[in-house]
Amino acid sequence: MDEFSLLAISRPRPEIKKSESPKPGSTEKIDDINKGAKAFESYFVQSLLKEMKKGIKKEGGSGYGEGMYQSMFDEAIANNIAERGGFGLADVLIENLSDK
Repeated sequence: MDEFSLLAISRPRPEIKKSESPKPGSTEKIDDINKGAKAFESYFVQSLLKEMKKGIKKEGGSGYGEGMYQSMFDEAIANNIAERGGFGLADVLIENLSDK
């Protein structure tokens, strides 16, 4: 499985619907929970990718901007994985932080 095969993995994310909100005016809180949970999972996946790449043996030299490019690439991959369902960490956070 190559790096881009992970992008094809997708499952529905159980986001909280605004209509499920028990209190008027709490839709902003629900949106904040959803955004924060996705951002946290994205950061977590990015950290995993960074640590994983430390164990990869590099052959050849590295260019001037390679570290910055690699960091941006890891961030984009992590955001994509988190948006498509990731590891389910955001789902657990959403479920536990929402008022049900």
